[in-house]
Amino acid sequence: MPLNVRRFCTSVLLVLAGLILITQAQTVAQNPQSPPQTAPQTPPQTMPTSGDIMRGRISKAKAFIAVRNYNAAIYELENIRKESADVSVQGVVNVLLMNSYLEQGDYKRAQDLLTGFYTQQKTTKPNASATYMAVAGQIIKGARSRVERYRALGLSVSDRALPLEALNDLEKMRETLEIVVTESKEMGQTKANSADAMMLLEEASNSRSMLARDDYDARHWKDEVADTREQMASSHSIVLSAINGETPTDPNLIAGNSKPVGNTLSPPLIQRQTRTATARSIQSTKLPPIRPLLRMTSPRMSRRQCRSQKR
Repeated sequence: MPLNVRRFCTSVLLVLAGLILITQAQTVAQNPQSPPQTAPQTPPQTMPTSGDIMRGRISKAKAFIAVRNYNAAIYELENIRKESADVSVQGVVNVLLMNSYLEQGDYKRAQDLLTGFYTQQKTTKPNASATYMAVAGQIIKGARSRVERYRALGLSVSDRALPLEALNDLEKMRETLEIVVTESKEMGQTKANSADAMMLLEEASNSRSMLARDDYDARHWKDEVADTREQMASSHSIVLSAINGETPTDPNLIAGNSKPVGNTLSPPLIQRQTRTATARSIQSTKLPPIRPLLRMTSPRMSRRQCRSQKR
């Protein structure tokens, strides 16, 4: 190749390279360098609290009850009851646990649970009475749902021709309700719990009459509420006033009557009754008849006048 041609090609390449460099420099000047783009940051995930975990476990136990897997539900509820000390959690768990025992037919554990809460309500433990009322109410609800189940199938709970398993189940349910009735009577002897005890007694007695063996048994449990009310009235177990929470303690006061008797009258009334009684006693007293006195004779009276007076 001649030397002039080589120089020409070299100069052309240098001019092209210069043009390319100038073009890139102008592009960079027009578009400043943007900062590098980073991936969007995801918000940090919050750790679940103990309350969220406990609610999830309770929901899991409810799901087991819904599908009638009572063994798994009882296992989960008993573990929650041991691990949690929250009063609200304990209240929900106790009711669900009693429901699971009744639906499973484990009346021994149901009665033991009921008796344990009844013993606690005698102490000063807070919310012990409310817990017992909730658990006993679940027993009453379970008894009524059992009656409705038999009625929906066209069966009678008083039919003695039922299978042996059904008869035993009904008999255990009756026995559990009778425990609630007995314990509610004992609670009614305390003035602070008399109102709640009467309400519980009435509901338990009505449920027991629904599960009666025959007409005589049903009539007996319907009369149980009236008999208990009469006993409570005779023993001065007066229901607390809903207004001021006070009850009369004077033994001279009659149940259901605010008028005092005996020596509780006001002083003016006592004086008025005393005067009336005195006047009546004076009028009723018989005085001896008053005889007319003889005239006394004067010493100057003659003998003839004295003789005439003697005659």
